[in-house]
Amino acid sequence: MKKVIRLQNRRPTVPRSGVLLVFQRQRDIRKLEQELKELKEELNREEDFLIELLEKGAVPEPGTPTFYVEKTFRKNIAWRQVFEEQLGSKAARKVHREWPDTEYKHLRSGKPTRKKRHTEVKVYS
Repeated sequence: MKKVIRLQNRRPTVPRSGVLLVFQRQRDIRKLEQELKELKEELNREEDFLIELLEKGAVPEPGTPTFYVEKTFRKNIAWRQVFEEQLGSKAARKVHREWPDTEYKHLRSGKPTRKKRHTEVKVYS
């Protein structure tokens, strides 16, 4: 009678040093992800502060890169399609026109590209 070997119960053999290496890499990746998150938060705070200074009239040093604040306006109405189905497109258009825009500000450096629809650009140099 032949002996049946059940392969699904066997685990691949990894040397202990390989397990430690994988564990260390995972820990390094988690640490780098945390550092990246903290750097992004710091960058956002610095950009917001610079936008505030520029909008209050601060003038950058001559010769430094040009900065501009790009404001994007959007109407965030997730329920518009449902509204149109329930009350009709005429009523939905009226509400959409009267709904306030949400403003997003982004600090950019360099020269502004072409003007986009729903965008206001102010250059500081």
